[in-house]
Amino acid sequence: MCRAGRAADAKLKGPHAVSRRGGIAAYRTHKHLVTSEGTDVQQEIVESGAGLAVTAVKAGAKPAQRYDSRLVRQAGWEFIEHLDLVARATRYRDDAEAMLDAPLAAERPTTLVFTPEFLALLVHESCGHPTEADRVLEHEVAFAGTTFMWPKDRGRLRYGSEHVSMTADATIPGGMGTFGWDDDGVPAMRTKLIDRGTFVGYLTSRETAAALDLPVAIGSARAEGWQHFPIVRMVNVSLDPGTQRYEALLRGVDEGLLIEAPASYSLDDKRQNFHFSTQSARLIRNGALEGYARGVSFQSLTPAFWGRCDGVADDWELHGFLSCAKGEPLQLMRVGHGAAHARFRDVPIEVRG
Repeated sequence: MCRAGRAADAKLKGPHAVSRRGGIAAYRTHKHLVTSEGTDVQQEIVESGAGLAVTAVKAGAKPAQRYDSRLVRQAGWEFIEHLDLVARATRYRDDAEAMLDAPLAAERPTTLVFTPEFLALLVHESCGHPTEADRVLEHEVAFAGTTFMWPKDRGRLRYGSEHVSMTADATIPGGMGTFGWDDDGVPAMRTKLIDRGTFVGYLTSRETAAALDLPVAIGSARAEGWQHFPIVRMVNVSLDPGTQRYEALLRGVDEGLLIEAPASYSLDDKRQNFHFSTQSARLIRNGALEGYARGVSFQSLTPAFWGRCDGVADDWELHGFLSCAKGEPLQLMRVGHGAAHARFRDVPIEVRG
């Protein structure tokens, strides 16, 4: 392990830490697409990232974990330096130690503020997948399900509140879903999926756009490798930033929780009903963070959840996924998701000790 990794590993050590993991990885991909239609394009993609994990155990307490495996970007070593792994490892260790003695959260509807890290996964599962056009055409029923966002709903379905807009953008610098051309040879572009709470668009390939009678394919045909057939995949699908500061979101909370990082999660085949649990959560009282709470999970219907959003901050940041699984035969794909802190009112939470 390199010097940065060893220094981070040392910071993961705590009085109750029984397991520590850390890693750094880098990838380089060269793609050359030639088609019978005259497409002849080459692109080189460089990616790097890191992962940290710590497990703390104490007699009489439920074990606590803090980890993140989605610290990846289209970049070189400069991104590893940007991550500041030593500071991040210190925070993960402190979170895990604090969760050992944290009280159970109160089981009642409450105000939740989500970190960009958590929202990246929520966007992936509850917007990215159901807007894949091959699901609409039921190409994916056997393995990954369909959708609840049908063609008749485009421009009509109320997906969330007016604060919720989501965009697919394959041009974002550094995004894991960024490229020059997709594997149909379509140039990268940006398109709205959700506009101020209303469902307006799909992720499409040339084939699926034609089947749905859409005027243009947005460049979402992607294959894991030369031996795979391109299918509709996410690019960088993100929650658009708002205009207020994160601190202003917190000040608007008399009592609630900051939901920091996802643990387990499950969704139905249509991505309409979901359940998520958390690694760690912080108490919010009178607009300030005060200690930790454990056992937090929540379940909701997708439109009901996003409809509770009453504010998105301006501190937008990008996260990456190395291995979104889809297709038969299975294909793994790199995708990106951006988000800022966002606040949701009256979310019913479940608490498990």
